[in-house]
Amino acid sequence: MAAIDIRDYLIERNIENPVKWDAKIGINSGEVIGSILGTNNCLFDVFGDTVNVASRMEKKCDPNQINVGIKTYMLTRDKYRFIERLPNQVKGIGIKKMYYLKSKVQPNSLHPNTTAPPIKFSFKSEIATNR
Repeated sequence: MAAIDIRDYLIERNIENPVKWDAKIGINSGEVIGSILGTNNCLFDVFGDTVNVASRMEKKCDPNQINVGIKTYMLTRDKYRFIERLPNQVKGIGIKKMYYLKSKVQPNSLHPNTTAPPIKFSFKSEIATNR
């Protein structure tokens, strides 16, 4: 996962560099809406409740941590190690369970060919036209 690589790079970098860099990473899982904005300078953007909750996860995160919500935790708990946090009050949402993502689970040495079931992914697209 890219978030773990980013966090680990920053921690390692900060050991050797006098200028410290920090990042707060928030991750959420769910449906998003993607859109191309503009006609001359086209920009692609994603938005929706999933994106908003990910932003709130980042705001409730300590520096150089990866904060995930319950949906992401439930989807990835067999593949990654987490630390459960106390539930937090989240602006506009209420009290949410949160977890710090720590590391990838090492493959089971007793059953090296065993893999976790794949995560289901679905993509919905809609094209809106102005008439």
